[in-house]
Amino acid sequence: MKTPFREKIMKQAYTLLLIIFPALAQALDPIWANPDAILAYSQNKWRDSRYEVFRWQDMASIFDAPILIFDTATYDVQNSLTKRLAFFVEKPDSNGRLLTDAELAPLNGWRAHDYKADDLAAFFNAAARTRFALSREELELRELLLNTGIIRQGQTGGFIAGVGAIVSLSRESSRSLRYTHIVHECFHAIFFLDEDFRAFSRRRFENLDSQARRFILAYFDYLGYDTSNDYLMVNEFMGYILQQPLSETVSSFTNRAVTMRAGTRFGPLVELTRVFQVEAEAFSAYVNQRWGLAAGKIQR
Repeated sequence: MKTPFREKIMKQAYTLLLIIFPALAQALDPIWANPDAILAYSQNKWRDSRYEVFRWQDMASIFDAPILIFDTATYDVQNSLTKRLAFFVEKPDSNGRLLTDAELAPLNGWRAHDYKADDLAAFFNAAARTRFALSREELELRELLLNTGIIRQGQTGGFIAGVGAIVSLSRESSRSLRYTHIVHECFHAIFFLDEDFRAFSRRRFENLDSQARRFILAYFDYLGYDTSNDYLMVNEFMGYILQQPLSETVSSFTNRAVTMRAGTRFGPLVELTRVFQVEAEAFSAYVNQRWGLAAGKIQR
């Protein structure tokens, strides 16, 4: 019978082996596909029963950088790939810190994820520097990132940011939620790679009506985001604005207010939702003119 101590020793030994012999880690070549095809891709065709990895095909003609999309069989598999990353990058009480499996176990992770190259490099640098025992899936992720140039080996050791981004979602989510997740996360990936899109998003966020801005920050705090991270707040504001079609913007933000039991703390609900409808129309027009996308639509 495996004891927690024995499992820890075995995990550390496997990590050390992969440091010495990195080729031992499995790294699937991404399948070129677009989001709609990924959602419809038969799980029976997966090369690994735990997850499949794709490269966003349409964006390859726009960005000279890979956007990798991981589709996982379960939330547990997704957690093994990216949950520790989430707490290292986005959570207020653990930012910049590698949590152990025991620390992670009782904590709620995201149902979908997105990460940019420099955050990925920082995560794997922290693990290498402290000889932290990563999961099998995290080690596979590291090798895939190296193979695709999203992170690179530094000349003096460690890792440096390359170009690209990753997103993930799970087959354990409902069909409708999977669609929302892939739209939300793919817009994040574009945000990471496009400076003009980041500047546009920042202007919209900074010029928000004060009550709407207080509401969206309170909502992100309620969800467990690090609201002191300005870059993250702008990025998530954009993602939550664009993840649903324009026809669903009002109901979406009304539901968020109800979930938070916001009442009238942020002004009349009708005025609040009107602001977000205007923002959704502005964002949708921008991504449509620039890439042929739209609010709630990530397929060109």
